[in-house]
Amino acid sequence: MKNVNTLPHRTIYSDKRNVVPHHLLDVNAAWLLINQGFRHTAKPRINRPTPLYPLASVIHNYNAQIVPLAARYDIPAFELPLQPIKQEIIAFRKQLQQLKERARQDLSQQYHDYKVDNIYKFLNQRCEDYIDNQSKMINSILKQTPDKIVIDKLECNGELITDAADIKHYTNIHFQTIASIQPNDTLTSFIPDE
Repeated sequence: MKNVNTLPHRTIYSDKRNVVPHHLLDVNAAWLLINQGFRHTAKPRINRPTPLYPLASVIHNYNAQIVPLAARYDIPAFELPLQPIKQEIIAFRKQLQQLKERARQDLSQQYHDYKVDNIYKFLNQRCEDYIDNQSKMINSILKQTPDKIVIDKLECNGELITDAADIKHYTNIHFQTIASIQPNDTLTSFIPDE
């Protein structure tokens, strides 16, 4: 058997996941709370000789959260039963299913609105860029990022130059003399003599 320290591990970067937009956090929290209720009352947990049912403190905390959530979605108030009685669990799950359906509709509507708002925002940005900055618009359409060279230090004749004005002066000289060689001149220099 391998040592635990020698097993390969994978780093999971949370910043790579899709982030839930901040105005959808409330609906997302409601969705998670509803699913937690379904997990508390799942058949494998309830139909055991000794049911795996949450403690009374967990049930009271859950009920304190689910009652206002039901009121927000115009569903009559209901609570997670304190004891795992089959008929009460079935009634609780039916009401929880209604709440889940309303929360799903709300979540999908809000997410659709969020996507439409983003589409209009980016379209307006492209229209503004068409007028003000056409190269930015083209880069956006082609999904390109412009490459830039930033010269903040320069070595010339063994000297390190850091002054911005001198860097600009020597850079201009370089591109006017060395970088401006004509293609015909470069081709003749590489042709071997016969």
